[in-house]
Amino acid sequence: MAGAAIRYGNDLDDSAIAKRIAAAPNVSKVDGVKFLQIHRDAEEAEEGGEESQNSEIVDGVQTFSATGSPDYIVRAMSSVGAARVYIIAKLPPGYYRAVINAQTQDRQEAMKKLAKVYQELFHVQIIQESREVPVLILKADPANAGALKKRTFRGFSSSSMSRGTYRERTFTAAPSGIVETIEQDLHRPVFDETGLKDQYAVKVKFNTKDKPETNLETMRESLAGSGFLLEETTRTIECVTVIPMGNIGGNTTTQPMKK
Repeated sequence: MAGAAIRYGNDLDDSAIAKRIAAAPNVSKVDGVKFLQIHRDAEEAEEGGEESQNSEIVDGVQTFSATGSPDYIVRAMSSVGAARVYIIAKLPPGYYRAVINAQTQDRQEAMKKLAKVYQELFHVQIIQESREVPVLILKADPANAGALKKRTFRGFSSSSMSRGTYRERTFTAAPSGIVETIEQDLHRPVFDETGLKDQYAVKVKFNTKDKPETNLETMRESLAGSGFLLEETTRTIECVTVIPMGNIGGNTTTQPMKK
């Protein structure tokens, strides 16, 4: 299954990377799916690799693509969002590129095809289910309403600063955009219960090396400065779960990704 080694670095431009990916072998037999295994030597594997995802229409065909580890690809392809993917089965290391053709822009079809690939190659099942999980709730702080920074700008604007593993992001968004950003940063489901409709300026900070609970507290402190609260609770939500083969059970709303 090994193809030409691929290294991301200053010595390899985008066109060269594209050629190396194009030369990688397709290890899937699922119709409408290219699942390319990209071989890397030990040094390259230690360096990691770029992760990316895309959705586009090519020659009238809806195409979903993602490049990275098997863990990353299933999160990137998910129809419920990366923060709502729970990987219980052990997925192997490796670096792959998935390109999936679908009839519609609905990611459900792409996920069904990806489920076949993962069952074939990694002997795991990708299922849809309702699962009770810890979630976060975004609220406006009535005791700190003066800190809300309402803006007339419509849309989403963002700027960020990085220093090592430290991240600081300043953005303007409606509550739905704020929730989406928090989900991406904390990798946890977040729900909007602010009751607000306008756009607001928000500044958040976190450190990718910190423990999740530490980043949660840092995020809370950041949001408090913008007039928001972030509360913890549990809810039953729709999610995608990756489990070992033959491990379905214990949840009456669990559904395999059917053909």
